[in-house]
This record gives sequence, C-alpha cells and structure tokens, in this order.
Amino acid sequence: MLESAPNIDCPIDLFRKQESKIQELTQQINEARRIQQKAELAHALREEVEVLLRCSAYDEGNIHCVNCQAISGVRSKTATLILRTEKALNRTSKV
Repeated sequence: MLESAPNIDCPIDLFRKQESKIQELTQQINEARRIQQKAELAHALREEVEVLLRCSAYDEGNIHCVNCQAISGVRSKTATLILRTEKALNRTSKV
C-alpha cells in the first residue's frame, strides 16, 4: 500500500503528471518477486524520475520545487540501488 502523494504545488503541473506513473512503478516494484523484474521496473522508474530532476522550470526559491527535487533524488537513488543489487547478484551467480 502506497502513501498518499506528496503535496507538491508544481508551477507547471509536471509533478502531478509524473507522480501517477512513479507511484504505479513503485507499487509494481514492491510486488515483484524476482530481482530481475524489480530491476526492469527500477530502470523505468529512474527514467520517470529523471523527467522531474531535469525540470526546466526548477526554481530554487520555490519550496515546492526544492521538495520535488529532494523527493525525486531519493527515488532515483532507490532505483539505482535496486539496479546495483541486481547487477551484483548476477555477478555472483556467474562465479
């Protein structure tokens, strides 16, 4: 079960558009049983999060923009951790 969406008042409504995709992918990752499935979904999650991290309307003076970047950064790191774990497991299984 996912938490409710963060209350980010995005000036260009990009956060809301990406959030539904991000939450769906996160739920699928949580439900996936195999690391390979999780890694495929994590790759897609990272791509969706990167849209927010590359936002051309980012304003460091807007707390909503700052929070969006912080949340997106954590999500990107989570996806990267899953991908690194899958890579490490693949390496050790080939030894």
